[in-house]
Formats: sequence, structure tokens, C-alpha cells
Amino acid sequence: MKTIAYVFPDLSIIGAQKNAAAFSLKLIEKGYHIDYLLMHKVGKYVDEVDQMHIKVFSVNYLKQIKIIGLLVSMFVLARMLRKNHYDIVISVAPFLNRILCLFKKLKIFRSHLVIEEHIYPPTSRKDEFSYPAQLFYKHSEFLYQYANKIKVLTQGTYDYYDRKSFKGKLVLLNSFYNIQDMINEGNLNPSLVLSEKCHNIVYVGRLTTQKNIPFLLQVMKQLVSKHSVYLYIIGRGPEEESMKTFCHSLQLDSHVSFLGRVEHVLPILKQSVLFPLTSVWEALPSVIIEAMILHVPVVSVDCKTGPRELIGDDSSRGWLVPENDISAFCEAVEVVLIDKEKVRSKTEKAFQLMTSHYDIQNGVNVYIDQLLLA
Repeated sequence: MKTIAYVFPDLSIIGAQKNAAAFSLKLIEKGYHIDYLLMHKVGKYVDEVDQMHIKVFSVNYLKQIKIIGLLVSMFVLARMLRKNHYDIVISVAPFLNRILCLFKKLKIFRSHLVIEEHIYPPTSRKDEFSYPAQLFYKHSEFLYQYANKIKVLTQGTYDYYDRKSFKGKLVLLNSFYNIQDMINEGNLNPSLVLSEKCHNIVYVGRLTTQKNIPFLLQVMKQLVSKHSVYLYIIGRGPEEESMKTFCHSLQLDSHVSFLGRVEHVLPILKQSVLFPLTSVWEALPSVIIEAMILHVPVVSVDCKTGPRELIGDDSSRGWLVPENDISAFCEAVEVVLIDKEKVRSKTEKAFQLMTSHYDIQNGVNVYIDQLLLA
């Protein structure tokens, strides 16, 4: 059976990394030998895998000297790859994607290289990356020509890389999720029980400019004048303090709570009357998928890639709203609050999509056929 190295920053439960880590566990069940090459030995999945198969390539004693520490860490990673002769190497983090492609060009390793690029537009986020890092991301995409397969999640991302002449390497393949595990987690006792005296709206996501939380707060400003609603924001990020300041300027302190990080999000999300997504752009937003699995209705702006693929061109599985249209978003929320039959119909169709197209039990063989077989 083939040997596979997953190269991750860590074994966290975030986005593409969460999905890839879950898939690795399924591949182990099928007999594949999996090693995890990690920058940091942290994350939910650390305790779920054989510790003998975790190899750390970061150099902790040089972490205060960032550039030197990073270069030494990459040297350690290169040595691991050269020594172990893996059949397949997989990465989902943009920085590591580029490094591994560079290693492939330099013939440091000859493994079948699969990378996942899930950012669209694939420009760096100014609130999360320094200017040198932005330049690195912008001018290093050409390295992707050295990957064997490039997995993308949405048609928009596919079209972007297709224009860069990567077509023969591109695989358009959605993420798959362990739906039953997510249902079970949603049924756990919540760490926070939401009040039944008002309509509770739960938002989950990193607090960055990409997520456009000020738009959501402006929506709340209109809603509280007509409805008894309360917003819970779960997550942290570089824009957290500025968002709290903006919330205060709108006099919403008594209608909004910033909860920070929460260990088990799904039991809280399950109590929400809806999930709102207000992002400027997305890849394939896993939190929409989580909401759909829990039968929580979704109201989303029609941003670049992601929501439309999940909700549908005809909004049959939720509500798509034009970008930057606060009034239209409020109207969609009001429909959710009032029309229970429409909510039931859309959430049932959304759940059917999840079970038919996004269940990991059905996706493992597709993943193997399209990505792992040369």
C-alpha cells in the first residue's frame, strides 16, 4: 500500500486542514501508511492519530529569530522528504504548497505532489500578512506548475488557475465531511444555552476584513429596531478590537456578544435561528456546510465563490443576497423569522445536498481516484 505524507502547519480543526485531516483517517482505515509532517504538534487531531507517525519539522529553539528559524525548519522538512521516499505528498496550506512545489522543482523529492488551493481571490489578506508576505504570495504562484495535482473547491477558483495554464493539473472536487460525527457533536450539551426570549443569531468565523463583520453589525442595527434579536459572534482575529469598537459606535452592546474561541461550536450554532455569512469572498465555506447539516437556515451575500454553489442559483437551499445590500439582507432574515414553512423546505433541501454530495463516507473513493492515482 502507498505511503502518504500530509504536510500541515498543525493538526487543527480549521477549514481545509480539518477536511484533509479527516480524510487521512479514512485512508488509514483503507490501509494507507500515513505520516503527518507538522510545523507544530497541536490541534484536535493530534490525539486521534498514532504518535509514531507524527514528525515535527519546526525548530523551536530558533523561533525568536523568525527568518533563520523558518529557513532551518524548511531544511529539516526537505531532509524528511528526501529520506522517507513517500509515494504521495499532500498539502493544503498556501505557504507550504509553494515550498513543496519549489522542493519538487529542485528535485529534493520525487513524490506525487497534491496541493489544495482554496483561497479566491488568491491575493494575500492585508490584515493578516505583512507586505513582504503579500509580495511572496502574489509572485510565487508560478511554482504550482511543479505540482502533479491542484485540488480546488469551486468553479471560480478553477477558472482563475485555468487562466494561468494549470488546466491539466486542476481537479475540481468539493470537500467531504463526516456528517454523522457533526450531527453527534451538534447534539452535545452546549457550553452556552441561548435565551428563548429572543431570536438568536450565531455567527462563526475568523474576525478579519474578509469576513465583513461591519456589514453584519449594520444589518443588526436595522433588525433590532423591529425585532427582538441577539447576535453571538464566535471567533477571534486581527480585526476583533476594531469590530468591537464599531459595534459600540452603533450602540449595539446590549444586542451583540463577542464570545471568542469556543471548543464545541456546533451545539451553540444549532440553537441559532439562522446562520449569516457576509464575507467579501470565500472558498467553499465549511460553516455553511455545518449549518446545513444541523438544519440551520443560511442567509448569505452572493460573494465570489462558495455560497452560490451551496445555496443554489435559485436559492432553493437558503437565501442569497446581493453584495453590500443591507436592506435585502434584512428582508431575507425577516423571512426566516416569519415563514417557518419556507425555512423547513429550504433546510430539508440543504440537508439532502449534504448527504448526497458532501458525506465523507461517499467521497473517499472519489478522493483516491482523482487525487492520489497518478
